[in-house]
Amino acid sequence: MSIEIKNRRWYNKLHGGKADGKRPSDFDPDDISIGSKVQREHTTDLNVQKGISMDHLEENPEYYDELVLTGIADEKDAINTYNNLKTDDDKKKAIDKIQKHLNKEKEKLGIKEHIIVKFKDFINEKTHR
Repeated sequence: MSIEIKNRRWYNKLHGGKADGKRPSDFDPDDISIGSKVQREHTTDLNVQKGISMDHLEENPEYYDELVLTGIADEKDAINTYNNLKTDDDKKKAIDKIQKHLNKEKEKLGIKEHIIVKFKDFINEKTHR
């Protein structure tokens, strides 16, 4: 599927994803930039990287915030791009969301408090670099 974007065509090479019918401009350009760097582990094709990023962002707009802040994304250029593009407020919002999710999981699974505290310390260390 291709979509006209300011005299250029966006060609989505991935079909069946959550962002089918959307353009990169429908998403935060910072998130697309970060996501494309993370998705280099799958492909060198920039359009495919963008397509994968868009699918993830369609499902969860904070997907790459969460990946970087939890240490799941370990690509240096993605981390550097994230740190250069995201504000402290963006990072705080993402951390708050992660912590709310952890608290829900803690309640559901009965995880011990010290594990949550260790994870919070890990996140604080990541954000203060």
